[in-house]
Amino acid sequence: MLSNYHEIFKTVIKAYYEDNFEEKLQQILDEPGIDKIKTSRIIASLCGVSVEYSDNFVNDLKRALKNNDITSPIINRIADCPIECIETQGKTFCEATCSFDAILVDKTNHLVTINETKCISCGFCIEACPNKVLMDRSEFIPLIKHLNKRSC
Repeated sequence: MLSNYHEIFKTVIKAYYEDNFEEKLQQILDEPGIDKIKTSRIIASLCGVSVEYSDNFVNDLKRALKNNDITSPIINRIADCPIECIETQGKTFCEATCSFDAILVDKTNHLVTINETKCISCGFCIEACPNKVLMDRSEFIPLIKHLNKRSC
């Protein structure tokens, strides 16, 4: 598997630009030993959308890109939270960092939820998370799509 987010990002943008997006995504997801759920969340976040893994992930991602609304918050959960960073007040680092109470952590199921109406996309929660559970979405593919429409 591509070893970090930067490599995945370059690969995805290049594939989109070179018009072999679907094939390259499928190739990444078909690599042996890959965590398809986490990898699909990373790819979706890098593409500026939020799409969960399914057997139809590539088509779901294309549909989400087509219908993308750039005004939604940019914070995505890409993994379950191991709940290893509880502070003395009982909050995780990301919860404690959010001044807007937009981070909700289900400590039983290890899930982080972002309240999109409260989130202002400041990114402090991403920086506070030692486990890299949260990631900011990249808006480059929607930007490329927008620029292509304008040049026609």
